[in-house]
Amino acid sequence: MIEDYTLEGLGSVYQNAYIMSMAEKRLNIHMQFIERLSLAIKGRFGEKQWNSDSPKELAAVSLVLSRNSNDINLLFMRRPLKKDDTFSGQVCFPGGKKEPEDHTLLETAIRETKEEVGIDLNKEKAFYIGKLSNQIPIHPDSKEIAVTPYVFYKEQHGFTRVHTLEVESLCWIPLSNFLKSNFHIKTVIAILNGLEVDAYKIPLSNDCYIIWGLTYRILQEFLSVWLSINKK
Repeated sequence: MIEDYTLEGLGSVYQNAYIMSMAEKRLNIHMQFIERLSLAIKGRFGEKQWNSDSPKELAAVSLVLSRNSNDINLLFMRRPLKKDDTFSGQVCFPGGKKEPEDHTLLETAIRETKEEVGIDLNKEKAFYIGKLSNQIPIHPDSKEIAVTPYVFYKEQHGFTRVHTLEVESLCWIPLSNFLKSNFHIKTVIAILNGLEVDAYKIPLSNDCYIIWGLTYRILQEFLSVWLSINKK
């Protein structure tokens, strides 16, 4: 007699147990990867903060990772068009300036993420992975802002709400998309006097995201670590 080990050949109880075991196996694989990523980021960048000579305004952004099927996804948002916003209409990571109630820039990143996209990184099965290097935007109106990127991992996709005054749209983008050469482009930036810069153009169902500038540099730094982990 030939045993049927396909899902169809198992009873409902065994099917559920099999599905759960496969889900746990995938989760364990992802968590092992996240642990390696955390060690790599902390080993390369440490936890160094801005010193007393830092620019007047400090800010933080969150790189929120999440798994979907076999891919790791990264959360991006696009800011609405506003005359008084230096980063008007740009694709970026959730984040903002440090407020008096924030004891650290890590707290700033967590607070801003909750305010802008409704993800509470203190509660939603999220893990802090590490921080990348401190950055200063090249935008002519934002030279006095110092930005610290923090990386997190969240087990499930989703966001509960969007701060409509600060967020026009949100999108989870698979990291594998950034390895596709046709998504890596050159684009001309009007506010930089027509300077041509490197960027990613990510097609969406009814739109596309152009990622350049500060967000591009932070993303490239993260991808360099991610790729080094994937090669091992």
